[in-house]
Amino acid sequence: MLIIRTLDDLRLIKQKDSLPKWYLGHLREFFLLLFTAYNQKTHLEEFTLEGFAELVVIEPQDSLHALYLPMIPGNPKLIEMWPEYVGKLTVEDHEVYRIMLMPDNERMIFIFSVPGQGTSEDEEWLAEHYAWSAEVTNSSKEPGFH
Repeated sequence: MLIIRTLDDLRLIKQKDSLPKWYLGHLREFFLLLFTAYNQKTHLEEFTLEGFAELVVIEPQDSLHALYLPMIPGNPKLIEMWPEYVGKLTVEDHEVYRIMLMPDNERMIFIFSVPGQGTSEDEEWLAEHYAWSAEVTNSSKEPGFH
């Protein structure tokens, strides 16, 4: 599991060549979106997501069923939490899940996972929550609004 809170975290991942370029580029763009949304006069070099958001990347050796989230009090397992949303994105012809958790009203955790890299149990959990998110999103649309 990789945890990203600062620009330096992204640089370290790049330096260690831990993720493909397309994946790292997407995470950097998402980090910059959060910087733009939450920044209050802090320079990018000094900006941290700590305290209100984290980006978590599930690595191929991680298991969702065994993964604890240390940034949440009580260190719950990921599968013990109910995501607010699970989306599947296409980034440069690659798919990636983006899972959003809100453990309280002041903090968001965005978890990224590449489909097919987990166990069958992990993939089933992701597929179920993705289907639920899609169903809720589609059923909440009022007629005439898309």
